[in-house]
Amino acid sequence: MSIDTRASYRKSDYRWLIMGRLGLARHASEGAKSAMVDVRCAKAKHLCLGYKDDWDVIFRPLQLAESDSSHSETVERRGHPTVEIIQSPSISSFATLNDAEIEEKILDTFVEEFCAISSNPKISRGFLDGFESLVNHAGKATDIGQAATMVGLAGVANRIGRLSLHKRAELIYGRLLRSFQTSLTDKERSSSVESLMTAVLLGIYEVITSSKYHPGYHTAHVRGVSAILSQEDSPFDLDAGIQLFQLGDPQLLKKSFHVIHASAAVITTGVLCSPLSHDAIQNLDAMLIKFSPIFHYTNTLFSSSFPAFLCVETLLEEAMSLDEEFKRWPEAQEGGWLPQTAGTFSEQQTAIPGLPRLGIGRLDSYFDLFVAAVWNTYRKSHMMILNIIFRCRKHLGKEDAETELRERVKRLAEDIMASLPYHIFRDQNNYLELIEKGSRKLEIGQTAGGLLMMHPLYVVAGMSALSESFRTYARDSLAWIGRHMGVGQATILADPFCDLPFKYIAEGHILIWAGMLIRKT
Repeated sequence: MSIDTRASYRKSDYRWLIMGRLGLARHASEGAKSAMVDVRCAKAKHLCLGYKDDWDVIFRPLQLAESDSSHSETVERRGHPTVEIIQSPSISSFATLNDAEIEEKILDTFVEEFCAISSNPKISRGFLDGFESLVNHAGKATDIGQAATMVGLAGVANRIGRLSLHKRAELIYGRLLRSFQTSLTDKERSSSVESLMTAVLLGIYEVITSSKYHPGYHTAHVRGVSAILSQEDSPFDLDAGIQLFQLGDPQLLKKSFHVIHASAAVITTGVLCSPLSHDAIQNLDAMLIKFSPIFHYTNTLFSSSFPAFLCVETLLEEAMSLDEEFKRWPEAQEGGWLPQTAGTFSEQQTAIPGLPRLGIGRLDSYFDLFVAAVWNTYRKSHMMILNIIFRCRKHLGKEDAETELRERVKRLAEDIMASLPYHIFRDQNNYLELIEKGSRKLEIGQTAGGLLMMHPLYVVAGMSALSESFRTYARDSLAWIGRHMGVGQATILADPFCDLPFKYIAEGHILIWAGMLIRKT
């Protein structure tokens, strides 16, 4: 799913989007929920891009994570292991602190929950790696410092169910939009790493605070990220034509991406690969860029009641050619990039009350969350290619390979589910001990892990080639991430009747992947 990054989405338009967000929030709080255009846009005779897509403008009713005062949950059922789901020590300790005390410590908690620091920069970029030094260099009172504070408070509010923290985060959000809108008028500041990451965190805030009543306005911040990256005078070495984000994942352009900052840098020729990958390693970025037009064309072609036979044949040939490229990608990976089997067991043993069921009797481990996320991006994209092949062959009456295609989709989906404990628990070995020994505490993992699993799980949940029971496992996993990890959008995507546009969902994934664009030198 490509993002519209035509000239209409310049940096100046991002400022108007922010102003529109502020105006809509003001109107909503005053009860004018029908107001769709910011009055400032109208007075300036500027086309208001607004934040409204397919939903009415509704002032956000806060939806907190379900939790009790102990911030743990013990689930027991006869014949099944007993499991106690607990928060991390730092989040659990907040139960005895007031809001001001929590805010004093929130930047440390933000780093703990949202930043995955790479232990080997030659293998992995990590997630928001280098962000801590970036904030320390800029200061807590700056836009980037306030953005981290805002996201941290919202995440903790969801985890422990404290409404006052949500209100504080909402207040910071409003102030930050005003401050950031001003900073975008400064040529030097608007092109900085701080501005890029501020836009990313504004979007992530919308993702984690989403609810079924308020799906979130992260799409405007996707446009902001694109606008900042594509400035002609930007230090980010990217083509002005900006095709950075496609199919819900950031894709690198023809030139290398290079950012230098006093405390952080990015030097890369791709995002979805090892930082020092060489020509022998197939580039997943380039493969996904090829997939984007095929994905678009498939949707357009099959929107017709009678797709042209010749067009479907041509599409099938292109999809099968790309399928061959995707089949070679796992074979090209090496060393620390290869998944490792951490344990095997009966699939029935994963039917533990209170925990997502895996649908497979295997548990995989990875070098870190970044490497795991790239593998799952490969898997969910490959499933979508196979789905296109399946649709084309069915339309052409060539259903002889249906069983094989379904089996290939199933293997990819099982690999995604086998990575779930690695993403959602602080130590997946505890999950293995739970299966083997019966009773065990499970500490909820980093919020970053839940964010990175959302889109792959959503693709699994919507894959018609899979059994309904397996798709239900994926939806249950999304619901678990929403409830226990404090990611509001995961709760929305868990709804089997979710009818949000794919573009909306893919753009949320974009913001999460944009966290890979910064890493510590």
